[in-house]
Amino acid sequence: MALPQGTNSIIASLGGYGPGGLTALGIGDINNDRRVGFANRPYDQIIEDQGVSGELNWDLGGMTLTSVTAWRDWSYLQGQDADFTAADILFRDSATGDGFGFEIFTQEFRLSGVNGKLDWLIGAFYADESLDRTDFFSLGTQYQDYMRAQVIAAASALPLTAGGTLGSAGAAGVIAPLAAPLAAAEGGGIRDRYAQTNESLAFFTHNIYSVTDDFEITLGLRYTQASGFAPTGTFLLYGFPWLTGTNDVTANQTREENEWSGIISARYSFTDAVSGYVSYSQGYKAGGFNLDRDTAPPVDTSFAAETVDAYEIGLKTSLMGGDLLINSAIYYQEFANFQLNTFTGVQFIVASVPEVLSSGAEVDVIWRTPVDGLSFQGGASYTEAEYGNFPAVGGIPARLPNAQLTNSPMWTATGSFTYERPLGDNLMGLAYIDARYQSDVNSGSDLDIEKRQPSYALVNARLGVSTMDDRWTLEVWGRNILDEEYTVINFDSPLQLITPTYSTFLGDPRTFGVTLRTRF
Repeated sequence: MALPQGTNSIIASLGGYGPGGLTALGIGDINNDRRVGFANRPYDQIIEDQGVSGELNWDLGGMTLTSVTAWRDWSYLQGQDADFTAADILFRDSATGDGFGFEIFTQEFRLSGVNGKLDWLIGAFYADESLDRTDFFSLGTQYQDYMRAQVIAAASALPLTAGGTLGSAGAAGVIAPLAAPLAAAEGGGIRDRYAQTNESLAFFTHNIYSVTDDFEITLGLRYTQASGFAPTGTFLLYGFPWLTGTNDVTANQTREENEWSGIISARYSFTDAVSGYVSYSQGYKAGGFNLDRDTAPPVDTSFAAETVDAYEIGLKTSLMGGDLLINSAIYYQEFANFQLNTFTGVQFIVASVPEVLSSGAEVDVIWRTPVDGLSFQGGASYTEAEYGNFPAVGGIPARLPNAQLTNSPMWTATGSFTYERPLGDNLMGLAYIDARYQSDVNSGSDLDIEKRQPSYALVNARLGVSTMDDRWTLEVWGRNILDEEYTVINFDSPLQLITPTYSTFLGDPRTFGVTLRTRF
């Protein structure tokens, strides 16, 4: 967890960071090899997952009819220390029986065949899904002290702790109307209920036509009709973001979508070793509803369908008698209503970003080197992915327009060497090393500067020995062997009203291990 000044002084006064407080931890410093976790509530999980699927194929003479039927039921009860500290502020208790789950039934029919130069397929897909969520946040024994101290500090601009005084008449005037709801909230909780149902029906076709032995055209098309009803829930419109009362409302919403998507591409073989392709595709990702608390009217938690127009040109080559494979491509993509998911510290929100533009180039290489048993596999990509030029309204963070896309590095590169060599007549030895580099990114959906991750590289390796028939394998391995310190996701800590606090999921440190596998 990153630890800037501000609200953390309140959490520290409640024992949230252990007896040593912020000083012992090192404020905002993840590079001190101190991976200390704090929690005063359990993180137990109860997951039930069941399902069945079946596929039938009929040969109809020159064509094949395929039926795929599937049903799945999944549920999840979650325990969580939701304030991510040792202070007793906010938590989920799996014993309440609250959680979320879904049930989905799907049916797909495909009819395919080959007629001369045409390889064709037509089909239909139906899905019926229901989703239920009951989210219950329990308020801890220190919730009152924590929220009161935040309001006092915000009103008086003083870094007061939970045990401090009101500090000014202005602060007292702010805290007084909240005394009753805060007292009423002690030992209580907030339960929200949501239910969503969706039905979708799609018709599709995918066809490959061989104009000549060296030239083929692919055409795919899909029409999707979808409807949804959701959510049935409770949403707080203003005031303290976690206190229920007269401000809570129930909302029922519906939406329907009718969308086309598809692809058209052409591939040409210049020689037996070199081929190229060009393609255009339009993708579609259904819209939906935010199943979380809404903090501002009107009560409309829906978000639009996301679409993308994608263009790509590529080249595939096989050199050195097939020992060297090089694939390369350049691409350009235009996204409309890009679905950006963010955690604000109070709620998860999917906002529809009007425009995202992405362009770049990539290359992949597989090389069986002249050294017997030694091979190389790697690749590199360069991507310019940016939010478009649009006004930051409707829940869109102010930093987004014309900025680099969240979690999108400009440069990435990977490489690995594998060396296998017989050890006598019955054993095989293995040596392997790989590395991955990525340039700097900002993992925050709001692109706050505190959520920036500088460029870094990870290196992994392993040594192993196995029998020729893989009956058993013994490996010694190391991950992140250079012990690189990095963050995966940075996000706003829960329930922050004044100087923001940022929490972090750290990347794995250097680890070593031994693995023994056997097959029988």
